[in-house]
Amino acid sequence: MMQVSPKWTRLSQPLHQLLKYNANLGSVYHSQIRFQSAALNCLIDPNQQSIQLPGPERIRVSSMKEDLIKHAWYSDVNTLYDAVQRGLRVSDDGPCLGTRPGGVGQYEWKSYSESIRDAEALGAGLIKVGVSPGQDSRIGIYSKNRAEWVLSDIMCSSFNFISVPLYDTLGWQAVVHAVNSTSMTTLLCETLQKAENLLLHSSDMPTLTRIVVMDYSPNQETAKKFSSGGLKIFSFDEVLEMGRKHPHSVVPPTPEDIATICFTSGTTGIPKGVMLRHRNFTANHAYVFNSFEPEYRDKIITPTAVHFSYLPLPHVFERCNVGTMLGSGSQIGMFSGDVTKLVEDIFTLRPTYFPVVPRVANRLVDGIQTKVNQGGALKKAIFNYALNAKLKLARRGVITRESFWDKLVFNKVQDQFGGRVTAVFSGGAPVAPEVIMFLRAVMGIYVAECYGQTETTCCITHSLVQDPTAGHVGPVNAGLEMKLIDVPEMNYFSSNDEGEVLVRGANIFDGYWQDPEKTREAKDEEGWLATGDIGRWLPNGALQLIDRRKHIFKLSQGEFIAPEKIENVYARNRYVMQNFVYGSTFKSSLVGIMVPNPEEVPSLASSLKLNGTLAELYSNQEFKKAFLDQLVEFGKKEGLQGFEQVKDIHLVTEPFSQENNLLTPTMKNRRPELTDTFQEEIDEMYKSLGED
Repeated sequence: MMQVSPKWTRLSQPLHQLLKYNANLGSVYHSQIRFQSAALNCLIDPNQQSIQLPGPERIRVSSMKEDLIKHAWYSDVNTLYDAVQRGLRVSDDGPCLGTRPGGVGQYEWKSYSESIRDAEALGAGLIKVGVSPGQDSRIGIYSKNRAEWVLSDIMCSSFNFISVPLYDTLGWQAVVHAVNSTSMTTLLCETLQKAENLLLHSSDMPTLTRIVVMDYSPNQETAKKFSSGGLKIFSFDEVLEMGRKHPHSVVPPTPEDIATICFTSGTTGIPKGVMLRHRNFTANHAYVFNSFEPEYRDKIITPTAVHFSYLPLPHVFERCNVGTMLGSGSQIGMFSGDVTKLVEDIFTLRPTYFPVVPRVANRLVDGIQTKVNQGGALKKAIFNYALNAKLKLARRGVITRESFWDKLVFNKVQDQFGGRVTAVFSGGAPVAPEVIMFLRAVMGIYVAECYGQTETTCCITHSLVQDPTAGHVGPVNAGLEMKLIDVPEMNYFSSNDEGEVLVRGANIFDGYWQDPEKTREAKDEEGWLATGDIGRWLPNGALQLIDRRKHIFKLSQGEFIAPEKIENVYARNRYVMQNFVYGSTFKSSLVGIMVPNPEEVPSLASSLKLNGTLAELYSNQEFKKAFLDQLVEFGKKEGLQGFEQVKDIHLVTEPFSQENNLLTPTMKNRRPELTDTFQEEIDEMYKSLGED
């Protein structure tokens, strides 16, 4: 995890005088954004971001004036279909979807009209081969981010199909469950290999009869093989051509129609299908942008904006990003498909906006600091001095790319990301405050932390541009209601402004697909959704996430444990890249699986006068003891109780990832899979602790 270095004070005298003279020049440049000194002119006062309504429930709403709150951002957009049509108009048929085939060269663009024509031809082609337009048809989309994914989703809203996104990390049992529970007949996937995997499981999915493959050239041998398994296989281009020859009128949805069924990545059990209606998406759009200052909002949602799409589209965070951009007539550049070329894609595309999850944000910061550390003592000293100067500006509410420090130090970093980024939104899990502040200072951009779930159609809070602080997720979005309820077993009480977060509003889902029991568990009759997150209201009315109600268990001596809270603390330690904390009601203590930060391991090893490969160091008992000792000391300083600290650890070299099925698409730990993978090591640790 990134650690901000202290101010470096031993510069040579002439350079020190130069730096001192220019330390606050950021305040004189015209393109900065500064709201802190003008709070009275903001839509939402940063010192009173939410207000508590009268009554025993202690319900909170945004402090924004009620007559300014919109429940639909655009008067002519009530569905996702309407959004794309608006994008066509306001962009004057400008660039819509950009791709960089093979990760080589410049981006190639389809216009809005070309994208809409292809989406409508794709839908007409499916109708030609037997798919019925309307809500009775659930269409699977099983692919990584690419233009065809977005075209397939536009197609679904054009013919009132219900889209069902699928992804590899669901696992085959969950994919089969999603297909069967939705009675899916047609599925679009990206490669023949994926199609062949579906063929292997076809006997378990009797309703599935058609597969459309994006990267496939039709041939009789393959068609015959699929036919023997009860499946018809088509190429994407083949269906497009059929639709062009046999056009069909669009069948636009209504706001009440289901747009998509998102099977939640989840950390346990069979995923639940979250039903999201078209009105959920349009309400979410309004509630997010209600809280934006117009000066900043107009830079994010405009036909000149460029979005970089690389986070998984099956996840509602990226679905909402793309939907918002389509409705604004903005440009959407898809990543090339190779994660090793992400920075190259960004540099080539020059986006104005892209979202991150904490793991990506941490890697951005770590990557910048690694290059700084490799640049020699003088460059490192200048960088750290400049960083502290810009952090001072950021803490005063000044966000700029035009300061002396930007021109001297940070412009090269900013240019790596195209030099046009206006905003970065972080979602999926909490991100460390120092990471937020680092990016605000170094990148000179608005970095907001969002909070939401699939069930809330993405965002229900986000930090405000006019609030220079970090370590919270901002106020409840204007248009929603939020309250905290008591969780006595964890000693959280709403009278202390702490408790489980409940939210109510038009972007909250109606229920889980064909699962009324789980729906009742999540959402009560009054429309309140229980998030499972523990929050705290700060004095300025912002929400801070402090714990999780889910995944809580008791140790054998009765102490309640929230492992995700402990993992979030340890994740802030400089030596920890990833970690998994394990315990059970049959054990009296906790143990941990740690993936050390390879950039920081050498310094710890050097302090112990140890040498060797990472694997050799991790198996060295002296190194492991030192790692555990500093981890426990760090946890103590961060407020962990003794029973919340791990008593033994196992160090591993391979990071948790989606590829090894240890992380969800939103980069959360898959607890059952981690337990299964490291069961032998867990048992060995408890044996060494005398708890076998």
